[in-house]
Amino acid sequence: NAITATAIGAYHRTYDEPDREAAEQLLEEGRVAAERALALLDEFDNPLYRIAVGGNLAEILTHRGDLVAAEPLLYAAQEAADRLGADAHGDRVAASIGEWLVLSDRHDEAIEVLDELIARLGDDGPHSTRIRAHHSAYRAERARGRFDAALEHLETYERLERHRTTSQLRSQSKMFVTKSEAQAEADRHRSTAELDPLTGLGNRRNLHRVLEQLLPHADDDHPLALAMIDVDHFKKINDELGHAIGDSALIELAHLIRDEVGDDDVIVRYGGEEIVIVMPGAGVDDATARCEHLRTRVEQHVWPGLRDDRRITLSIGVAAAPPCDPDLLVGAADRAMYQAKRDGRNLVRIASDQHLRDATPLATPRP
Repeated sequence: NAITATAIGAYHRTYDEPDREAAEQLLEEGRVAAERALALLDEFDNPLYRIAVGGNLAEILTHRGDLVAAEPLLYAAQEAADRLGADAHGDRVAASIGEWLVLSDRHDEAIEVLDELIARLGDDGPHSTRIRAHHSAYRAERARGRFDAALEHLETYERLERHRTTSQLRSQSKMFVTKSEAQAEADRHRSTAELDPLTGLGNRRNLHRVLEQLLPHADDDHPLALAMIDVDHFKKINDELGHAIGDSALIELAHLIRDEVGDDDVIVRYGGEEIVIVMPGAGVDDATARCEHLRTRVEQHVWPGLRDDRRITLSIGVAAAPPCDPDLLVGAADRAMYQAKRDGRNLVRIASDQHLRDATPLATPRP
């Protein structure tokens, strides 16, 4: 689904470009990835994933001109989003329905859907959805010959695009300064007070400082995600093989995670066999894809000191800001991780709205 979403985003950036072959290639890559994601959902169904994947596939089919195949996917995704109260997913699907209606030459219906969406989004809705809605409304109004209304939507679309570009440049500069300051501060104060003595990773104090520095700058234009990782059945390793082997496995895991994460990511031993990764600049889809890669790498790794047939697996929960409260963000990822354990372990799960509601508070460390 992350591959699909990336392909769609790249397609929108090339929408008005003459290289249609490249645009069609992006849509084909997104279609293949979306159909693979749907096949995975047949094995473990997740309502929010099904909305996201179905909506993305429908959008791709719409842009490819396969309007008949796209229609049932769009309205099924919209119905599911309404039923679950997944407003952000529902708004994105509504923008896709508006685009579908424009391409179906049903311009009056498109304007009705898009005007309602634009009013619902207001000035605080996600930039990407507002941009898509105004662009589709501009095309619908132009097709109806209502050029004053079309021009108004076009001007809003251009203003939002300029704001997004400027905001991204500003946020990149701000994040660079913030990261530089954070690194300089870490270099001055990175002592045993912020280090886990076994693994050399940061500890909870380190996590708290990093989140306090980065979360105030987190929003749609400069995202931040956090992953809570727990080693499955780690107690059995300690009980059967001894704590020395268990400690050795944790050290090896720390090295492996360091090899997999980005340069800007922060890794913390949260407690026992729990590890937190803070990923500045990563949205939930990117963070989930990276955690899936890490989970697979760990599952396939050969562990020194363990029997050849013994493998270590991870249960991972992913949450993304907002919320910008450190305890809420960590708590939501923690509950998503426990969802992965309930679903069978060796899985990655994304924090849901319910996980977020249940995450208040998680400031007190577990025994």
